[in-house]
Amino acid sequence: MRKTSSPSFFAVQSRTVKLTAMGDPLVTLDAQTDGEAFRCDLARVHEKATKRTARAKPIDVVLMFKLLVQQQRYHLADDEIEYPVRERLSLMRFLGLQLEDRPPDAKTARLVEAPRQRHSREENIQIKAGTPPADWPGKKQRPKNCGALDEEASADPRR
Repeated sequence: MRKTSSPSFFAVQSRTVKLTAMGDPLVTLDAQTDGEAFRCDLARVHEKATKRTARAKPIDVVLMFKLLVQQQRYHLADDEIEYPVRERLSLMRFLGLQLEDRPPDAKTARLVEAPRQRHSREENIQIKAGTPPADWPGKKQRPKNCGALDEEASADPRR
């Protein structure tokens, strides 16, 4: 039988240092992306999505955004996301969680979905034809510029 010992005071710190030295990709991802830059937009979207008055303390919107990124990266369902967050020290560090923090559970992940843009059948036909509907404001027309991606790909000699 293996003897159980209490962890040293610096056990978590020494493990995270070792993970970083081994090339933890989440450290690189965290350094390359600034989650705080999205805070205002995320808070606005979250505010619209949640209109209930009686609820538990909300989980940080940047943490939930990072969680959704990892969920998509590893192709995890909402019910499958809680285990890796509890199990992986590198994922906890990426999300900004300490060992004693309460990680988001499956139900919380289910409540937060990436917003989806819906178009009518006629709008889809116009978008695919390369002409967004005339009544759309300029801001809504910008992300639909699919032709620009095709032009860049054809202009790139490496492709």
